[in-house]
Amino acid sequence: MSADGAAARPPMPRLAVARGPDVRHALDVGGTPVVVAQRTERPAPDYEVLFLAFETPVEVRFALDLAIPAECRNACVTLDDEVLLDWFADEVPASVPEDLRAPRPACGCADCAAAAGPGAGSGRFSPLLPGRVQALVFRWHPGDVLRLHLVGPYGR
Repeated sequence: MSADGAAARPPMPRLAVARGPDVRHALDVGGTPVVVAQRTERPAPDYEVLFLAFETPVEVRFALDLAIPAECRNACVTLDDEVLLDWFADEVPASVPEDLRAPRPACGCADCAAAAGPGAGSGRFSPLLPGRVQALVFRWHPGDVLRLHLVGPYGR
């Protein structure tokens, strides 16, 4: 019990991930075994994608801490191929797929994007920052795939 009489909750499970070798992270979330398979692809010298595939028998809630590299010039996060956190800078190189480079309104919905029309500005907002950690507290579902798209001097 806490000082105010409420039952103390156990701390939320957390997984921290950063650029690095392909690896399988295993954690226990309230008795449910979870594996997050991490792999990296470099489609171009200035573009890298960190893939995180969630392997869990049921949906589970835990915090995922994404480390954004200090040398990163831009980044965005997608979940199951939908933009979750937009680019933090306006310049997105041609090496990034077109569907990720297209400007989106701040709300991100298709209706607003159509109403804004071409040349209306990106309306982008993103909490992602180079050299910082972005926490994502979600209810993750079996088969979810999170992608951290990074623009920077990564080489081949």
